[in-house]
Amino acid sequence: MSGIKVRPSTLIFDLDNTLIWDERSMKEAFETVCLFAEQETGVGGARLEALVREEAGRLFRSYDTYSYAEAIEVTELEALWARFDRGDHPMLRRLEAIAAGYRRDVWRNALARAGADGDKAGALSSELAERFMTERRSRPFVYDDTFAALKALKPTYRMVLLTNGDPSLQQEKVDGVQGLGVFFEHIFISGHFEVGKPYPLIYEKVLEELGEEARDCWMIGDNMLTDIKGANGVGMPSVWLNRSGREPIEGIKPTFSVSSLSELADLLM
Repeated sequence: MSGIKVRPSTLIFDLDNTLIWDERSMKEAFETVCLFAEQETGVGGARLEALVREEAGRLFRSYDTYSYAEAIEVTELEALWARFDRGDHPMLRRLEAIAAGYRRDVWRNALARAGADGDKAGALSSELAERFMTERRSRPFVYDDTFAALKALKPTYRMVLLTNGDPSLQQEKVDGVQGLGVFFEHIFISGHFEVGKPYPLIYEKVLEELGEEARDCWMIGDNMLTDIKGANGVGMPSVWLNRSGREPIEGIKPTFSVSSLSELADLLM
């Protein structure tokens, strides 16, 4: 087992694209809303989606909240449906204040760039912003192996979640999947801290709260740049969940690699 001689006492799971299928949820929400926009304006749905993604990135980076959002890993696409109504950090309150205008302006700018009539784009942008929030919330997908693996591991291991993002949104993602939250003793969300994964500080805070040593925990996640790099930085064994056969990132080496949570359960049990 790659030099790891002792089983962990605690498993620390990432959330997005590890336990829940966030990429699918986002893709389907975009497809549905952009199809509606195409019917209303004649703008091709695929082109509009590409422009919305571009405008979201451009506009989100222009705000004074960007450095904080980047540190806790709130993405421009998550900001298209996040409420930002939990947490005490002043920048969360700032994000809450600008969120509605940001969502409207992203859709309006994308429609304008796609050649939609100016009056039509202005009138439709708020509706599209609201539709996207609704459509994304209606799609809390989980992977087929999520619950089976968690049920297999729960009797033997202490399990916690460590996820980057806005406190309200990440908690909503957990609560939106019936029965998911009960598997975890703690849910740690980077928005409650100053930084997220891969910064050592958040791992240190989590270990302090748990009363654990890094060597006694395993970090399980899909993202090499946050989950694996972060765990490696504090001396914590890491498990890279590589569902789609991606190439590893040079210089970042997980302790283990698995292609499914079922394979993780087999490895541990």
